[in-house]
Amino acid sequence: LKLLTVGLQANLATAVAGKLLQGVSAAYLTRIAGKSFVDYFENQQDWGDGGMQAVVEKHYRLNRRDQIMQQFVQQAITSVRGIHQ
Repeated sequence: LKLLTVGLQANLATAVAGKLLQGVSAAYLTRIAGKSFVDYFENQQDWGDGGMQAVVEKHYRLNRRDQIMQQFVQQAITSVRGIHQ
């Protein structure tokens, strides 16, 4: 992702797009981590048989669904627009 971001920074417009991409990606990964930790605490601080990796993979698969991803990206774009207005 960093390589892609560096490559996009050839001019101002692509630099802004690169930073937006970086921010959305970070928010998406934070969402997955947060939902994984909710599971962990709901299970009395136990990751279960598959461990932490299984829980994170489960939330990654759930969040990959097109509808959820589209909603998330739309929310991120709306938030960014709200900050710049």
